Amino acid sequence: QTGDAVVWGRHFQDPLFLWFLAVLLSVLGLGYLLPARWMPGVLMHLWSRLQTWATQRAARGSDFLMGLLAGVLASPCTGPFLTAALAASLESSPWHVMGFFMFLGLGYASPYGAVVVMPGLVRWLPKPGRWMTGIEVVSGLVLVAGGGFFAVAAVTTQAQHQSDAPTKVFAFPTQPLDPTAIPELIHQGKTVVVLTTAPWCLTCAYNEATVLANRRVVDCLSQPSTVVMVGVLTPQNPQVTQYLRHLNSPGVPTYRRYTLQHPQGVTIPELPNAKDLCGGA
Repeated sequence: QTGDAVVWGRHFQDPLFLWFLAVLLSVLGLGYLLPARWMPGVLMHLWSRLQTWATQRAARGSDFLMGLLAGVLASPCTGPFLTAALAASLESSPWHVMGFFMFLGLGYASPYGAVVVMPGLVRWLPKPGRWMTGIEVVSGLVLVAGGGFFAVAAVTTQAQHQSDAPTKVFAFPTQPLDPTAIPELIHQGKTVVVLTTAPWCLTCAYNEATVLANRRVVDCLSQPSTVVMVGVLTPQNPQVTQYLRHLNSPGVPTYRRYTLQHPQGVTIPELPNAKDLCGGA
């Protein structure tokens, strides 16, 4: 089965890959924010050579490179609506996997396809003007911020790689993920909440800065009757990978809640609220 060997976004576990993205996004962002004469000569030269090389290989080679970069950046994040379909496809035949990604690509390309089929739609698009400068500034800021995020993720991932038991600090008590201990804890009447995360996961970072820092959530997850297990997806944490595969989950974040009424666990949405995490408490 294809899914037996896949954990979505595992290339983001490599600090060198994260540093590469951090530098690349920062350079691209500075290219939008700074006039060409202010750009460091070496960076401008390398970027110009790369664009020239791509264009020489194909008429749209430069556009292809930008699309490739967008695809790589999007690859670890399946979003709250895509996870179930992706997990099902990866556990199916190769034809199902190919069909899934083919229709996913068609969905991404549909706006362009609509313009090709109905060229009159072009009239509804905004005309070029000074507003494009504002778009460039916003795009540059987003890219530089992304570069900073991946730089922090690279440092964190490197530190996690050097740790025997990588973990993450929350405002409530936690312990490392140990799937074998869950049945015994449930038998003792405990509620077990499993949180899987990774330093490079944007959705994880958003949840940890919002709902998982919410006072109500912190209070309910700090109760003596609740045990929170945290699994950080790194090569040093093979049990996290095995746990995700057991659930047929393609990646992080994957959240699950175990109780006496639901000993096999109930999946919590990737973008949870307090009720999801606390069980209505």
